[in-house]
Amino acid sequence: MAEEIYMNKLDDLINAIEAEKKKGKVLVAQLAPAVRITLGEEFGYNVGEDLTKKCVGLLKTLGFDIVIDTPLGADIAVYEEVHILKELLDSKDLSYFPMFNSCCIGWKMYAKRMHLDLMPHVSSIGSPNQIVGSIAKNYLAYQQNKYPDDIVVVGIMPCTLKKFETLNTFEHKKGNTIVKLKYVDYVVTTTELAEWSRKKNIDFSQVAEYEMINPASKEGTIFGVTGGISEAFINAFAKYIGEEKEILDFRQDEKSRKYKVKIGNYELSVAIVFGVGQLEHILEDIENGEFFHFVEVMYCNSGCVGGPGQPRASDTTIEERAKAMRNCSDKIKKTTCFDNGALLEMYKNLNMKPNNAKAKEMFFLKEQN
Repeated sequence: MAEEIYMNKLDDLINAIEAEKKKGKVLVAQLAPAVRITLGEEFGYNVGEDLTKKCVGLLKTLGFDIVIDTPLGADIAVYEEVHILKELLDSKDLSYFPMFNSCCIGWKMYAKRMHLDLMPHVSSIGSPNQIVGSIAKNYLAYQQNKYPDDIVVVGIMPCTLKKFETLNTFEHKKGNTIVKLKYVDYVVTTTELAEWSRKKNIDFSQVAEYEMINPASKEGTIFGVTGGISEAFINAFAKYIGEEKEILDFRQDEKSRKYKVKIGNYELSVAIVFGVGQLEHILEDIENGEFFHFVEVMYCNSGCVGGPGQPRASDTTIEERAKAMRNCSDKIKKTTCFDNGALLEMYKNLNMKPNNAKAKEMFFLKEQN
């Protein structure tokens, strides 16, 4: 099953998505941040050019009804996890630390096969891709007076491995029947999206521009580059405890780095790595007694900007993408998840609080790839 999803030919993928549209399903695309600063490379644009509005226009031209910002899922992941972090810190219980991020499926798949003992320390919250899928099939469906299975979610991702996230399901009660639905039905990579548009003879340069629905915060958008998860997590934690500060120290491109961060009465130890080789080094440090509260791991070079679904590129080009990703996020006025009005409104409308039963039902996975 997983191999079939991974090896799907693009024509079969396009046909499957278009068949859903013909059935009257609502097609929802969610757009990852690393895609919109990289897709232009396929059409002669400069490396790192922010083409968010054009990407939205392209997806609408391809038949999608709604385009959602994947970083909304990043904001929710952070919003949930900062509450968990404070609770753990205040309890003085160090047994759960270090906390490892869960947004990158590549490193999780590696850890599950090579370091199964780590999994209890990996956040059980879904990736931004999966969280947005859940929002679309639950909250968006409710808003549109649709059943969850009337919604088809397609993740537009920089990573081929994200196709494996279509294996995760949740249960939904429809009448007297329990049905299993996917959080995300299909995943299309950056290069596949470019090829799809070429197959449809779409001139990308002439595509109309559209605004994104419910754009995420600055920190949610920066998830796509190494250090971005830590920046989002730490700055949101600062906001949560009433510290008005912005920590940008994590914006480096070395494969491994360590930080001590003072926030209010808390001092946090953070490690950031990309590549499984660097992960092994950090795990050795932990085995030898070094303590971290949070460890950010990304599988690919500089994070999602260097993902296996992106156009092939040199290390220099990937570093340019990383810089562009940070610059792109800095243009957003909403700083953290606590400034994201769409997130706060959704929690209010669903009578949901961080880590309560409803939040766990919607955003925390029962099964992990």
